[in-house]
Amino acid sequence: MFGFDFDVLTVEDQLNITGGSCIGAIISILYCIIIFKYTTIVHQQEEIVIERCGQYKKVLQPGCHCLLPFFDAKVEFIAVDYHFNISNHHVQQSVTERKGQDKFIIDKRLQVLDMPLQPVITRDNVQLEVHPMALYKVTDSMLAVYEVQNLYSSIQILISTTLSDIIGRITLDDTLCSRQEVRRQVFNQIHSTIQNWGALLIEVDILEIDPPENIVTAMEAQLLAERERRAKLVEADADRQIKKIMADSLSQEKIQLVTGESQSMVMIAEAEAEGQKAIGMAQAEVIGMLSGKVKGFDVGDFQLKNYWLDAIEAVAINSRNVQLVKGVSILQKLSE
Repeated sequence: MFGFDFDVLTVEDQLNITGGSCIGAIISILYCIIIFKYTTIVHQQEEIVIERCGQYKKVLQPGCHCLLPFFDAKVEFIAVDYHFNISNHHVQQSVTERKGQDKFIIDKRLQVLDMPLQPVITRDNVQLEVHPMALYKVTDSMLAVYEVQNLYSSIQILISTTLSDIIGRITLDDTLCSRQEVRRQVFNQIHSTIQNWGALLIEVDILEIDPPENIVTAMEAQLLAERERRAKLVEADADRQIKKIMADSLSQEKIQLVTGESQSMVMIAEAEAEGQKAIGMAQAEVIGMLSGKVKGFDVGDFQLKNYWLDAIEAVAINSRNVQLVKGVSILQKLSE
């Protein structure tokens, strides 16, 4: 009762129905394609810049977004990586470009810019190869897209030219000894420019500095000569210290010997003085006793006889024959 009898439809009606179904299917497919094309999913730590009718519209944050068909367009974030391979004074350039959906994505994570060896010339005309490296991150996606054509290569070229300028104003020795100072100067000169490009420069580092082979050979020879010179200085200083210690030891020994001899002489002199004093006191006691008990005792005659006895004793020690003089009258005459 509610069915249709297709047998009564004409061929023209059947063609109209089939054509309408095809058109509807095509429209549905086109609609799905448009929805799929203008629906964008932005991942965490990523952003995409959108233009509407050729003008900046907005920046897509992480999430799912539907764009206005035929009016909204994603802006390509140009991040071409230029690699310069320096070998035997020949420069070979290779380019790495992002393709597909990746070329619209602005990565907000920390980026490592590992640059190849850069040829630089110092103030004393020595050619070096320097390996710089930088850490940066995009902070403003709009500036990163519109203020610079290629953020990655621009930072790379800026670091290379600044590094060449700074090293060109110092000597080879200063370059090798002042790596931290060179890093600081490069950072201070370029960080504000990179900030105007919508990126934050976090650090600039110099991984290695390669002098020419002849310079390396000369530096090694100089280092060896310096080590030998220092070794000789240390050896000479050690010899000098040993000689000084030996001289001080001999001096102390002589001082102690002289001090001992002088103390010995003082002690001998004191002993002799004490002996003479004791003898004198004994003689004085004898003389006192004799003068008190012997009548007519002459002290001078007594002393003269003692001297005479001492003289005879001294002569008798060194002589075989001793002639004794009777009496002391001759000694008295000799003394006169």
